[in-house]
Amino acid sequence: DCGLRMAQTMAGAMMSPVEIKSIATFYSSKKNPYEASRQGASAADATEIGEIRFERGQQFEQALDGIEGCTHLWLVYQFHNNTHWNPKVQPPRGSGKKIGVFATRSPYRPNPLGLSCVELVERKGLSLFVKKFDLLDQTPILDVKPYLPYADSVSEARVSWLDGIEDQRQTVTFSNRAQEQL
Repeated sequence: DCGLRMAQTMAGAMMSPVEIKSIATFYSSKKNPYEASRQGASAADATEIGEIRFERGQQFEQALDGIEGCTHLWLVYQFHNNTHWNPKVQPPRGSGKKIGVFATRSPYRPNPLGLSCVELVERKGLSLFVKKFDLLDQTPILDVKPYLPYADSVSEARVSWLDGIEDQRQTVTFSNRAQEQL
């Protein structure tokens, strides 16, 4: 009887709506999805600075206390430009075959939630300045968490569809004339 009540309570809890509100907005020069880096940490323009601006009057000043001691942060955010999702996607790297969206970091998901690790450059009041990001301008930030090296780095982790990705790298060379024109 107790087990049944617990199962019913748990099932009811899973069916309850969850209210998630934006706590901040991300600002950068990247406005369109094609401008976003594929993975922030490996971005070619990893020196660009983005700003996370928290709303006033929500006690966020206190909530940010001590964040200056973090070198990296996890950002939980909303893919605000996406209006649909796909169960199968073709990742930009790998075998070239479509795979399930849950095996990728595609932004086209049933719940448009993103997770990115960024490098904290500095905090000024209600603003955090970060680099190595893959978010777009006006992205709603839902939560911020510290990156914990002892818990967030798993050295033996792997993604099988990326096996051999280094073998797929190609070298592009330009003729002297092409380099001059560039």
